[in-house]
Amino acid sequence: MDHNSERYVVERVWTWLIVLMINAKLGESSPIHSDIMCLTSIKNSFEDPLRAMSTWEFNNSAANIHCWFKGVECWDISDGNILKITLSGMGLSGEFPQGIANCKSLTHLDLSNNHLYGSLPSNISTFIPYLTVLDLSSNNFSGEIPSGISNCVYLNILRLSSNFITGQIPSSLAFLQRLRSFTVANNLLSGPVPVFPNSTFPPESYANNTGLCGYPLDLCGSRKGKSYKEVFVNGFFVGWAVFFIFSVGFLSPLSKFILKRLLAMVPAPRLESLSSSSKRMDYTMREMLEKYATRMSFLELCKATDNFSQNNIIAVGQMGTTTYEGVLSNGCSLAVKKLWPAPHIEHEFMSEIMTLGRLRHRNLVPLLGFCQESNDRFVIYKFMPNGSIHDCLFSYNGKAKIIEWPVRVRIAHGIAQGIAWLHQERVVHCGITSKCILLDENFNPRICGFGEAANPNGTHFMQRDSTLLTSYEKDVHGFGMVLLELITGTEYDEIVSSYDVDDDLSEHIYDLLNKAHGLGICVDYMVKQGFGDEISGLLSIAVKCVQCDSGGNWLSMEQVCQMLTHTATTTHNILLDEIHKFVA
Repeated sequence: MDHNSERYVVERVWTWLIVLMINAKLGESSPIHSDIMCLTSIKNSFEDPLRAMSTWEFNNSAANIHCWFKGVECWDISDGNILKITLSGMGLSGEFPQGIANCKSLTHLDLSNNHLYGSLPSNISTFIPYLTVLDLSSNNFSGEIPSGISNCVYLNILRLSSNFITGQIPSSLAFLQRLRSFTVANNLLSGPVPVFPNSTFPPESYANNTGLCGYPLDLCGSRKGKSYKEVFVNGFFVGWAVFFIFSVGFLSPLSKFILKRLLAMVPAPRLESLSSSSKRMDYTMREMLEKYATRMSFLELCKATDNFSQNNIIAVGQMGTTTYEGVLSNGCSLAVKKLWPAPHIEHEFMSEIMTLGRLRHRNLVPLLGFCQESNDRFVIYKFMPNGSIHDCLFSYNGKAKIIEWPVRVRIAHGIAQGIAWLHQERVVHCGITSKCILLDENFNPRICGFGEAANPNGTHFMQRDSTLLTSYEKDVHGFGMVLLELITGTEYDEIVSSYDVDDDLSEHIYDLLNKAHGLGICVDYMVKQGFGDEISGLLSIAVKCVQCDSGGNWLSMEQVCQMLTHTATTTHNILLDEIHKFVA
């Protein structure tokens, strides 16, 4: 019997042993009820804009109907115990489902190629102890790899690639003796690679983690860009030259000549220019930023954007920025924002990376990396195919889209939740407009443009009506402007252009709505569809956001979220098949 045949037999034996152990364990409780609780929890944990889990209906009385759910496979239809859950590429978003612990017979979990975020549970081995396959690749998971995964002793396949995982790879993973496939590529990992005694994984398993070292990568502690062989050869030549000089005669003319010729044969070390403080500062800044995002090469960006072709431009900012669409060699679509040299650019560049690099939320645009090239700075994001809200509402170059009222409500909810979460994290955006709210393939809003972001520090901002706002209030005011634009389909500056600050803003808006050529065209269309009460309610919220009450008090974003939920209860869940008919 050859080696492969022996491995096959061993793996089959282990599989049946796992089956026996699970069946013995399940004999102690009611497995069907537990599995239903598990699937219910998973469905409730995820947002499902593609309706991929629409077949998961739990009110059907048919026996073991859950075994026919999409992505679910049972050990045997007759007993209903769940063997596999495969939800790859279903467009799901949310955090790792804690209720999966109720799937007590699960051996295969594949949640890859979705939009899941948050950290992996530290006690994952107690959730799903019998796993042989765990695939969480191509998501937005962050935090560190929990060392508890090493207690999933039956794992054959572990895939965590293409996330935002930080820290070191737990050395305890080396104890997974049955591991045959392992990858953590395209993350933000650092430190030594574990030594797996029973398997050898190729460099591709660790690719694009600039801080990793150890076999099969570069040795830890080695000089970057120079092998041990090169270091040895160079040291040998220099040492031999010095020895020869002292042997022949200290600094004789002949020894000086030989020393000069020998040293010329040794390649000069590539050191950062110590005479240039700016280069030292750039090097230090790169080192710091690499803690928050992956540094990408300029050549890689040139290839992705067709040498920054004019045809790839998707946005031009007023503050010296140009954004290009690009595609990496692996097919990943990205948006490359180029910041042109200017006094304020360095601060904006660092603020953007250090803010988005440490924050992960479903309503923030995912940061993929950064690049420094000479005086140019580049920030790389995940590409958002539907552009910005401003593009959808106001573009005249064919990018404008018709967005129906229920989708506008969902977009407003997402923006409010994103800003409220930022405020909970003590981060203020300070520049909320419809141009910095991007829309992904499912019209979910993603906040970007954190160049002015800061921690709240008592700074005040002057508004159009000479009102002083704190940083939190500025974000609330910005959200109100975006909400007004979403409701009316009219730019905020146009809405308030004829507004006297001594007048009541809500009355001014309703006057415009009643005019034949005012704001009424877009709103009239939505009112005829039966959304009049909700439109009125959201207009009231928008006005409260852009101006304080009679006592000089402003709403908080948490209050705004509560008001939106109360006002728009009937449009909270929007299905993707409805969205397709909204796009012009």
